[in-house]
Amino acid sequence: MAQDNFKKPLLESFLKIAFDEVSLPQELTARFNIVERVGHNDFGETYIISDKSTKDLYVLKSQHDFSKISGNEAELLYGLEHKGLPSFEKPLESGETRYFLRRYIEGEPLDEYLSDIPVIDTARMIDALISVCDILVYLHSQPEPIIHRDIKPSNIIIDPESNAVTLIDFGISRKFSENSDYDTTYFGTQKFAPPEQYGFAQTDCRTDIYSLGVVMRYWLTGATDGREKIADKDLEKIAAKCTALAPESRYQNAAALKKALIRYKERGKRRVIALAAGVFCCCAVSPAAYFIGSLIVGNMARSPESLPERPVEAPVVTQPDPVPDTGTQSSADTDVAFIEPLIEHAVRIFLGLDDDAVLSEDDLLQVTALFITYDKAAASFDDWWPYNAYSRGVLDYTGPVHSLEDLIMMPNIERLHIHNQP
Repeated sequence: MAQDNFKKPLLESFLKIAFDEVSLPQELTARFNIVERVGHNDFGETYIISDKSTKDLYVLKSQHDFSKISGNEAELLYGLEHKGLPSFEKPLESGETRYFLRRYIEGEPLDEYLSDIPVIDTARMIDALISVCDILVYLHSQPEPIIHRDIKPSNIIIDPESNAVTLIDFGISRKFSENSDYDTTYFGTQKFAPPEQYGFAQTDCRTDIYSLGVVMRYWLTGATDGREKIADKDLEKIAAKCTALAPESRYQNAAALKKALIRYKERGKRRVIALAAGVFCCCAVSPAAYFIGSLIVGNMARSPESLPERPVEAPVVTQPDPVPDTGTQSSADTDVAFIEPLIEHAVRIFLGLDDDAVLSEDDLLQVTALFITYDKAAASFDDWWPYNAYSRGVLDYTGPVHSLEDLIMMPNIERLHIHNQP
């Protein structure tokens, strides 16, 4: 009993030191409860606090020395709205202390996240890197571009449940100034920082590109230097370009890097579709599977005798001469890249576009049918069918289409006839 009476004053004393002596402004104590103090130094403290009404968690940082808060993270990010950035409220001043309040971010740092998964998930990595690119595009496009300058695994937070990505810790970030040739201080985490962060030049948006390339290499190899190559050659090329020593040799902005990652991701999808189509063509199929396969690859397996009885006419297709099998994309100025020139030609015919017209991704969403046989394309089934039937009896060669990977760019196709191709 005496021992219990002895412990009680000690506990009360501890609680008084831990919480009772925390002097927060009335505006904060009326709204929040302190959950935990997670850090402190000579200049301030960091707390986890809880909203009394919503129970939402926040991080509260106090700063006692105003001379040390120039370029503070909260000042940089206050007023910015992006799902991948910490959400700060307006800083609050009370006496000689300034308080910075932001939402608590669910998730775990990338380095801890990687240690928890036994197998590298490349698809999830690409999605996460694309998310970081989106954040950087937003930051770098501000009237005064914000350069993070310390992108590393511990500053990339991933929510394992939603896969949401948040970029944190803008403590050494800066606003880019075109009037400065060099940075005056050294900063950042050495393994992830480019040469210009050590006084060789001014940091700009390409600084963050370099660091993200190192993160990518770290994710796939566990190493941060270029001596450890990524097994996937396409991803190695992307990482190598990100981490070029000369800024002008890197991707020049986050949008360009994002585009490269999306292209890699789409190539992977196309390979899956091409493989599936190849398996279909090589296997015996049930009637139901045959119907589905006909929608995907036309009725390539049909013999001439199985064609419906329609009058055989001379060719009525009025499209240009056969497209040569050059193995390269069309020379037309396009926003999208095709592997097969004849498929691109069929798209243009369906859309009613000339060969020199610009094709966009939105255009491809309008494509609902394609008609190709041998080396010709048609705008409709009525134009395509007579030439297909006629050619079967007189032509002894196949067309130039070797791959169906282009079809992934046209998700709204409902009818597809690609006949007599290798």
